[in-house]
Amino acid sequence: MDFRELADLRLFLRDLRDRQVESLSIYYDSASGGFYHRHDKPTPGRFSKSSTATCVLSLISTNEWHDRPWDAGTPRLVKGLLKEQWQSAGLETDNVFTVGFVLEAVTELLRIKPKTALDARSRRRLARAQEILTRDASKGALSVQGYPASAYVTQLGVRTLKKRSSLSTKSMAKISDWAEREINKQVALLTRNEKTADVFQLAYSGILLANLVEPDRITPDQEFLLETALAELFAKQRDDGTWPLSRPLFHYPSVGSAHCYDYEMLVQLLSEQRLTEKLLRFIPALAKTARALRTSFPLGSGGAGWSSGHHPQFQGPESWSTASVYHFAHAFERLIAEQIRRETFSYLGSPYVPPRCKQTYIDELPKSFLDCHVKLDDQARSLREVVSTYILKPLITEEKRRTIESGSALSKETPMSIIFFGPPGTSKTKLAEYIAERLGWPLLSIDASQFLKNGMDGVYAEADRIFGMLAVAERILVLLDEFDEMVRARESATDVLSRFLTTAMLPKLHKINDNRRLAFVVATNHIEAFDVAIKRPGRFDVILQVMPPIVREKLGKWKALANLTANGISANDLREKIKPLTFGETEILVRRLGTVTADEAKVKMLNTAHSKCILLSETSPRNEAESKKETDSKNKTDSKKTSPNTWEDICEEQSGISRVP
Repeated sequence: MDFRELADLRLFLRDLRDRQVESLSIYYDSASGGFYHRHDKPTPGRFSKSSTATCVLSLISTNEWHDRPWDAGTPRLVKGLLKEQWQSAGLETDNVFTVGFVLEAVTELLRIKPKTALDARSRRRLARAQEILTRDASKGALSVQGYPASAYVTQLGVRTLKKRSSLSTKSMAKISDWAEREINKQVALLTRNEKTADVFQLAYSGILLANLVEPDRITPDQEFLLETALAELFAKQRDDGTWPLSRPLFHYPSVGSAHCYDYEMLVQLLSEQRLTEKLLRFIPALAKTARALRTSFPLGSGGAGWSSGHHPQFQGPESWSTASVYHFAHAFERLIAEQIRRETFSYLGSPYVPPRCKQTYIDELPKSFLDCHVKLDDQARSLREVVSTYILKPLITEEKRRTIESGSALSKETPMSIIFFGPPGTSKTKLAEYIAERLGWPLLSIDASQFLKNGMDGVYAEADRIFGMLAVAERILVLLDEFDEMVRARESATDVLSRFLTTAMLPKLHKINDNRRLAFVVATNHIEAFDVAIKRPGRFDVILQVMPPIVREKLGKWKALANLTANGISANDLREKIKPLTFGETEILVRRLGTVTADEAKVKMLNTAHSKCILLSETSPRNEAESKKETDSKNKTDSKKTSPNTWEDICEEQSGISRVP
């Protein structure tokens, strides 16, 4: 699928998911805090355990539990799930199917609502549920009602126990061995088109194996087995995007056999992060399954529901199958988001590493970044502190909440568009790299030459394409480096191209700001050349001047500098000499000082480094228009002050531009 098709499919899935809350609200029972199996047969105060668990997991995964009708009923629901007899679907009491769903739902509810109080009886019941699953998991596979061991039920038990960190190493080894054998068996049966073959047993066995074998311990044979399992699974997909009916999981005495549901299986498949890389090539096949969702039952004024289709005697949608569909739409949209990221990096020829969720986030810049002063509200502040407070902390807070990862956008209060400006060599690019590293996001560096890859005639189309890709990408830190020409002030632009790009850039930056699913940094030496509309609040959340490191930071890093006072240089003179030096200039000076021993040579090196540093050097006119403007200004006899000549002058003049939210 090309990029446009991916973006369109993702839009369809997002539009679909927007109907989730209204649709599941139809099944919600405020009396119990749970959900009915069917909305046309409500019994207030009595909820379906497995249906409720499926709805709960769907809504939590899509970040739709907080501040919704069911949020306030969380304590009541947790208590009800633990208090009720664990029996459903006509199965015996305390069966692993019902217990697995109940324990997983309670575990997830307590995770997002950790302050939920449990009485002594609830705590005992929670321990009992865990004991039931742990006992059966120790056998190597789980089953119900005397049926053969089921990969579906086993995967339910395993994922629940792993969420509780309660699955022993011994049980994991037994179950992974069983899953591996089951994959081999099902591949053989499916290859021969045997009537006992079961693609769902194959799929859930593959999910189990991927989940239980550590990435650094998986063997080449197991990797091949997983690849084969996925290939065989999608080879058996029918034209309508579904799969042949699974073998029965168990039997409802009054209804009929229970089977696996396509979208429920796909939720688990897409949620297994270790399969993400392998599933990317099956996006076109998964798209067929997604398109089948255009046919649905209406729910309320704008909702939609689906039936599992397992029991044709029942008409209308079911809550658990409807919740599974919305969960699938979310999980599939997340896979497409990953593919869009990869396509974007590939098109721009940049190396790619997927974003990662960290165990621990650090909201400060590393010590290797030497601090400098930035003027805010006429006060000198630490740049390190400002970046931490106004950029890293808000973004990391959103990342901890899994805001973008769960399909939502950054809040309006969280800064995501930044300009770093200042003289050359002040580590503006390095600063962007540090922010990306702290967030765990890949860094996508783009310079103006990217827009000229198809020549001058193609620059307009290229700008549209690149910014169109960025508008739908997420969890990327985009660095627009040396971008001055693209945002040049319209009144000073000397050619049609510059004026057009400036005009065209404004709505593109606005669209990226509206989507709020990535962060982007513009690093520039010449903010004076930026169009005033680019610098206006609403285009960029943060604008910060980045200057050479302060003297204290330089002396702390390079001890050899302090030793210069023993060579006849006063402490004050030393501070004045190294004050304007950038990080790179100071590093070069220290390296050169180490090559000589004579005091005179060291003093000369220091003086040379000072006199030739960037901050004290003259700036060159940006273009003919600016050159003429500067010349005219200098020729005016009544002018009180000529245009700045050095970077130091420029920086002093621009020091008041910095701002934060």
